Amino acid sequence: MLHKAYFDASYNWSNGTATLAYVIYNPKKKAIDKEIFITTTDDSNHAEWIALARLLRKLKELGIKNVIICGDNRNVIDIANGRGKGERNVSKRKIIEEYIPHFKNITFKWVARNENNEADRLSKNKKVKGVKNKIVKDTYITIPKMFDFNFKYREKKKKVIAK
Repeated sequence: MLHKAYFDASYNWSNGTATLAYVIYNPKKKAIDKEIFITTTDDSNHAEWIALARLLRKLKELGIKNVIICGDNRNVIDIANGRGKGERNVSKRKIIEEYIPHFKNITFKWVARNENNEADRLSKNKKVKGVKNKIVKDTYITIPKMFDFNFKYREKKKKVIAK
């Protein structure tokens, strides 16, 4: 029973906000969970990492043990697969490593944007069937220009849940 999950993020450079999304499919290719959330962050890559971390947390909550995680950001997928070297990448990889022991089989796969279309549409805030708006407190605070992902959690922002 192999699940498939997709994640994506859109970043607005003018105001520093990012819209992030993920979609989880069961082995029969039916969407079982979708989430859209809005946060402030330093750049688009950081937004992708937050989306991936949120996706991993949700997969763990759902008790999913076998999954292929797909994203259209090659940099994030390469680092998730252990191909990125350097101090910055080690700290990014640590975010993933705290979740990996939960899974029996986990694969990170790069896909083209057109294969990541539902997560891409969600992250661009386009209308998607079944999306309901709900305000929940959620914000990530980061150290500017330091992408070590030792970010603090502080309550404040909007979150949109798609079910």
